[in-house]
This record gives sequence, structure tokens and C-alpha cells, in this order.
Amino acid sequence: MKGILVKFIGLILTLPLLQYTTDALPKMPLNGAITEEKNVEFKIASWHDESFQKGKEKYLNQEFGFRNQLIRINNQIYYSLYGIAKANGVIVGKENYLYEEKYIHAFYGMDFVGEQKVNDVTERLSAIDSAFRTMNKTLLVVLAPGKASFYPEYIPDNYKRVNDSTNYSCYKKSIEQAGLNLIDFNSWFLEQKNKSNFPLYPKTGIHWSDYGAILAIDSINKYLSKLRGYDPVTMHWNEYEKDLEKTSVIDEDIELGMNLLFKIKKPRLGYPILHFNQTGKTKPRVLNIGDSFYRNIFSTGIKDSIFSDAGFGYYLQEISSPIIGGTKDVSDVNLKELINHYDVIMLMCTEATMFNFPFNFDKKVYTLYCTPLANSELFQKKLNEIKDRIRNSAEWLTSIKEKALKNGKTVDEMIQLDAEYILNNEN
Repeated sequence: MKGILVKFIGLILTLPLLQYTTDALPKMPLNGAITEEKNVEFKIASWHDESFQKGKEKYLNQEFGFRNQLIRINNQIYYSLYGIAKANGVIVGKENYLYEEKYIHAFYGMDFVGEQKVNDVTERLSAIDSAFRTMNKTLLVVLAPGKASFYPEYIPDNYKRVNDSTNYSCYKKSIEQAGLNLIDFNSWFLEQKNKSNFPLYPKTGIHWSDYGAILAIDSINKYLSKLRGYDPVTMHWNEYEKDLEKTSVIDEDIELGMNLLFKIKKPRLGYPILHFNQTGKTKPRVLNIGDSFYRNIFSTGIKDSIFSDAGFGYYLQEISSPIIGGTKDVSDVNLKELINHYDVIMLMCTEATMFNFPFNFDKKVYTLYCTPLANSELFQKKLNEIKDRIRNSAEWLTSIKEKALKNGKTVDEMIQLDAEYILNNEN
């Protein structure tokens, strides 16, 4: 009996090695921000400096047999038994509705930036709006819905608090008072919550549902057509995907990041089969500056069906547009030339990222269009003066070289970025 037990334990211990060498069972890849460790090649030098041993250890820790299955089992136990999500910043709410913690914090105003900052931003946006109107351009602010606002009833009791000062409420009031073009989907989604044929916000996702996003972009297109007086491309649907169990990646993005063994039960979601009438219609050139709520729309073909040269500035850190030939870092883009090409500049933000709204667009574009430095020759002259000051200061130049090395830039590129930052913030 003892011999059988020893053999059984030995077999169990060798199973991970067999799986590692044969891949007999599927690996069940993990979702999320995971850095894949690469296998390392043996070299005498790397052996002596121990980089081979350390690299090999990291690789084997990642690749040993059944690792992914064991992680999923562990995550499932925490979720099923304790209601804990083994994913960064994820909260399991009542009835297993999933949230990112930052949405709850934003809903209760825990990240409130204060009325002064909100009013300063709005003042700059008002000046930009006035400048755009003289150029026949439209500035549109879109407030995307937030999951905590949409499903406050499922927020865990220990997170609940009272706070009337939120970035959402303050920005909405300030923007409305300034008379800026505004679409508030946060309020509209709540109005439609119990009227909609399908969930506008998914149970296990953090963004509006695919269905909700379609309704939103259709509404934006119609709103812009009234503002600018054009005949828009019409979008319609008469039927939905017939697979009742279908769930898109967007509609379960939090759940996928939790890496569970089993799917979480959820209400049926709707996926319209879209048709577009483009004959004789106008497609405005639209550039969106925003967070991942528009990124989910931008990654589909919808934006190309209703807009022309559709562009997207993700947090205004990288720009994707056919005008610049793809995706580039904002520091590598002539922002004024890009904006001049577009008819509509849309700023979109959900409550969880509103503390950072509008992602420095107000400061950058205010300088480009609303100050004496809007004159390109004067701007370049002032910029060159700052760059000369940097080069003539040994201490400053040393700091620039360190930053350039850290950020993977050349010294000249870093001088340009710092000079632009100083000029933009001085004005």
C-alpha cells in the first residue's frame, strides 16, 4: 500500500514536467497585462554574471506545466468562496456585478479636483470653442456613462458614502453654464436603463456594452448633423446576432482579466447586425480626444462608415489618424495642422478618468489658437529662445540628457518636448 502511495505521489509530481515537455493539454492562456518572459540562451558570460540563471528561473516559473490552470483554479476559489477578484483594482459587487474601484471612488467624489480647476478648464474650452467657431469647426464634449453611476444598487455596502461634490456633476454644470456643446450619456443611459431591449452596461464589463456604444455613436452622429446642418449617414438594424450565449470581449473585459475557470452568469446581451445608408450623405471629419470608451468604438468599422478620416487621440498621448499615416506619439505630431484638417473635435470622458479631463487638450490647444503665440512665427521664436536657454545651462542640459536616456529620446527631441511644455504652461 505504501509503495502504491509513493508511486502515486511521484506521478503527481512529474505531471507538470510532462505537461511542460509535451503540452498534452491546452495551456489556457491568461488575459490581462502580462509580460511574457523569453527563454534565455546559455552563454559563458551570462553564466558568470548570473543573468542566465535569473532569466531561466523567470522563464521556467512562467512556463512550468499547468501553471495557467492552477492560477485559474486559485482565482476561482477566491471568487466563488470569498467574493474576491484576483485582478488589480477589481471589486466584486452585489449579485456578482463587477466594478473597477476607481469608478466607485469617482461616483462618490473621492477624486474630486475642485471647482476652481473645473472652471479653469471650462474657461479655456470656451475660448477654444470661440476660436473654432470662426473656423467653422465644432467642439463637442461627451460625458460617457460610468458603471458605478449606472449600477449604484450593486456597490458593496462598505464602499458607500455621501458626497455631492463629484467631477461629473461639477463639469456638467460648468460646461452647461458656458454654453458648450454637450452630450451627457451618463444621464441618458440612466433614463433608458429600464426601457432598453438589452443591457446598456454589461454585468462583467467596465465600458458601455456593445449595444450601448452603438446607440451612443448613432446619437452623436445625429446630434452633429443638426449642429452642422448636414445630411448624415443613417445607421439601422432589423435583427440581432442569433447566438444567445454570445458575449463580446468588451462586454466581459473585467471578467476576462480575472482569469477564472468558469464563466459568470449574466443577462443576455444584444448585438445588432448593422446596415448603413451612405448614398448622397455627408461624412464629417471627426477627431476624438478621449479615453477607452471611444477606443472601443474606434476599433470597429462603425466610425469609418459615418465619419471621414476618423481620428483618435488616446488620452492625447498617442494619435491615430489616416492624416498622419497611422499611430504616432503626440510629440511627433503637428497638433495644429492635424486639428486644422478636422471639422469636429470631440472630447469624450467617463467619470473614472474625469479627474484628468480633458487630458491637457485645453492647455495645448489654447496656446495654439487663443494666445498671441497662436501666431506660428512668434510661437517658434519663443520656442527657440527656451531651447537656447536649455542648451546654455549646463545643469539644465545634464537633466535633459538624463530624461532623454530614460524616455528613449534623443537629446534634441527631449529639448523640444521640454521647451514646448514650458511654453504651453507659461501661457
